[in-house]
Amino acid sequence: LRFRQGGVGCRQYDIRIDRINDKVLVISGRDTQEQEIDALTGALSRNHYQREMSNEVYRGGVALIDMDDLKLYNDINGHQVGDNALRALADTIYEVVGRSGSLVRYGGDEFLLLLPGVEQAAFATVLGDIQRRLRTVSIPGCEGGQHITISVGCVMAQHFAAIAIEAVLAQAVQRADRLMYRAKRRKDAVVTEDTPVEEGEEIKPHILVVDDAAMNRAILREMLAEDFNVLEAKDGRECMAQLETYGADISLVLLDMIMPEM
Repeated sequence: LRFRQGGVGCRQYDIRIDRINDKVLVISGRDTQEQEIDALTGALSRNHYQREMSNEVYRGGVALIDMDDLKLYNDINGHQVGDNALRALADTIYEVVGRSGSLVRYGGDEFLLLLPGVEQAAFATVLGDIQRRLRTVSIPGCEGGQHITISVGCVMAQHFAAIAIEAVLAQAVQRADRLMYRAKRRKDAVVTEDTPVEEGEEIKPHILVVDDAAMNRAILREMLAEDFNVLEAKDGRECMAQLETYGADISLVLLDMIMPEM
């Protein structure tokens, strides 16, 4: 059994109940918060995201946030200052979104921000507010007055009414991830799917790999990633959702014809 307390943070317990006889039940359990919460920042862990959130139907704002120049903080001031900067980033995001959203420590210097049900204009306002506040945050132990800047890729996850397919969160995160890498080339930038391509900015064509075997998708992703933005789908429904999202922007579809829901 698993119990979860609501809110931005959560506490979770795994409970086991063993029936010894008709009169005796033995109940044991453990606190799994260490697996659910990132110890450094207090954000939800990547483990929690993968297990509890990634395959959920989701509608709303999705942003992948990368802290610019974390390696520079570590190299100049030491890893403790880098940790302080990451904590300051997470704290600032929480100050802006409160309990209206969820924050995941997605990677070393990357955070995933989710605001369910938010409108696109309001989401842009939230991200702009986070950027502005970060520029005024002081980092404990940081010499030279450096301030935090972020590179953000953001998308809106929505229901595909035309083909009656619900958007799975992992698909939206995949789209936001590609936009975040565009933002990282600029630094201190927010890039959406409507952001114009700058002169000289290289945009890789999209290729969609549709295969129910995760290993096959991983092999093709490794082979093609240098020249393409690789989209993935594990069945026909996910394939149609990707086609609905990207349309003519997909240059090629590599399709395994024998698999579920085709």
